[in-house]
Amino acid sequence: MATDDPLSTTVHQPQIENTFTGIYVTEMVLKIFAFGFIFNKKAYMRDMWNIMDFLIVITSLLPLVISLGFSVNALRAIRVLRPLRTITKVKALKMIVKTLFYSFSLVMDSLIILFFMMGVFAIAGMQLFSG
Repeated sequence: MATDDPLSTTVHQPQIENTFTGIYVTEMVLKIFAFGFIFNKKAYMRDMWNIMDFLIVITSLLPLVISLGFSVNALRAIRVLRPLRTITKVKALKMIVKTLFYSFSLVMDSLIILFFMMGVFAIAGMQLFSG
């Protein structure tokens, strides 16, 4: 997206995208060969981050491999998740993201109480201020 120039007539984006897709596929295949796919204890598909990486790479390959009657290019929007792959590489960032996910349950409890209180005051306001 950063290399896209709306005034330019030449398009360099597919070459760059195919290059990065090739790099990601190579990394995924090497990890699968190193760890195993599913059946080992530390297999590739037993880690949630690797499952996310797998889904991102597969959806990046769909427009290149499959030619369906409809446009598969809409699935390319999932490539926005590619920067999340860096979270798996940086341990401190991975710990921060895990902490955020663990705190969501506490935040959800607070949101439930907030929506309950908003509902109570909305009903009271409708009763008091309706004409």
